[in-house]
Amino acid sequence: MVWDVEQEEPWIILTGLPPREAGVSWYALRFWIELRFEAIKSVGWKWDKTRRVDPARILRHWLVLSVATLLALAYGTRVEDANDRRIAPGNLRTPTKALAPNHRDPRSRPVRTVGILRHGINWLRRLMLKGRLWTRVWLLPEPWPKHKTNLEITYHAPP
Repeated sequence: MVWDVEQEEPWIILTGLPPREAGVSWYALRFWIELRFEAIKSVGWKWDKTRRVDPARILRHWLVLSVATLLALAYGTRVEDANDRRIAPGNLRTPTKALAPNHRDPRSRPVRTVGILRHGINWLRRLMLKGRLWTRVWLLPEPWPKHKTNLEITYHAPP
């Protein structure tokens, strides 16, 4: 059970994980993941426009979308890294060797006006029209969220 001082009611989390191994803030990611999944389905790849009904074809389509999403995220990561260094994305060859502690920390960096996926899709389109693709791309994950210090967490062992 999690209760933030600013909340009127507690947040009760049921999980099969041992209570002290489940990061409470990880569950906040579920909402983010669900929203991103919806965005990727509709805005990113226009899944809502497809008319596929055969499960085998849907499975292949989702495989292609998964690979495309991974590639677009890698391209978007390179674009964001280049923007952080203030150089053109085409001139960036490798990720930063020594990352600052807050490099991918969303709490300490400016708010993104354009998401990494959208950057990646835009650059992929641009480069594909020119018949060129980058051969070096990478993914740099953001850190796991940490819970607020003013949270009151109560752990209950299963009966």
